[in-house]
Amino acid sequence: MRIPRIAVDNHHFTLVLILLLCLFGAYAFLSMPRSEDPQITVPGASVVVVYPGASSGEMEHLVIDILEEAVNELEDIKEIGSTSGDGIAALGMEFTLGTDPDEKFREFVE
Repeated sequence: MRIPRIAVDNHHFTLVLILLLCLFGAYAFLSMPRSEDPQITVPGASVVVVYPGASSGEMEHLVIDILEEAVNELEDIKEIGSTSGDGIAALGMEFTLGTDPDEKFREFVE
């Protein structure tokens, strides 16, 4: 109970101390180094297949389904996404963190 009593009795000193702490905190915050675009690498790979003259349904049946079956055999796959259009198909894979994307892509190609 002595500390609050001392702070109230010496309210000018307490006010100056609080203002100094706020100023030092603002200075520390403003001088702290920051990065606008931190380096974040998400392990993943994508495959784009071009097949001129094929409809989107044919691309889905002939390309995407086969690629998705091959990708499902791999381990450490977090997410698979695919799109198909007239003459083009794209497949995106996201691996779990800590996985080497180059090694997984090599496994997929083999």
